[in-house]
Amino acid sequence: MGNLELSGVTTKHDSGQATAATLARVETGIARVTERLEALRNEEDEDGYINRPTEHALQITLDLLQSAYPLVGAGLPRPIITPDGLGGIRIEWRQGGEDIRLVCPAEPTGRLYIYYNLVDESNPGARGLDENIDHRATAYWLYRLLNS
Repeated sequence: MGNLELSGVTTKHDSGQATAATLARVETGIARVTERLEALRNEEDEDGYINRPTEHALQITLDLLQSAYPLVGAGLPRPIITPDGLGGIRIEWRQGGEDIRLVCPAEPTGRLYIYYNLVDESNPGARGLDENIDHRATAYWLYRLLNS
């Protein structure tokens, strides 16, 4: 497998080298996510529901995804990005009947986790939570979604 340096993150590609088109698709995916997250900054809160995420939620989400996307490569489905109502962010990627949800809390003391619902030949209907989340774990679950 070849390695490619992209914004300080080493990415691996099965072909042995990344193409400019692949890098462009990864960068486009990151740009779309960043754009949607920035749009959430302008959301108006509703009675009893916080639509505008905290700076902590925005920063942790951006950090995770900007580091994870290049590790996964191109081909991720466009995520659904929503506020959680408490100042945090939920991001969901769906493919077929499977999904991965990244939940980023409003505060550092909140619960950061990924919920996964994947079809696994050895464990049909595999679903659960992963609470040991960093950019590598995020990339792992997104890769599993793409390759399951």
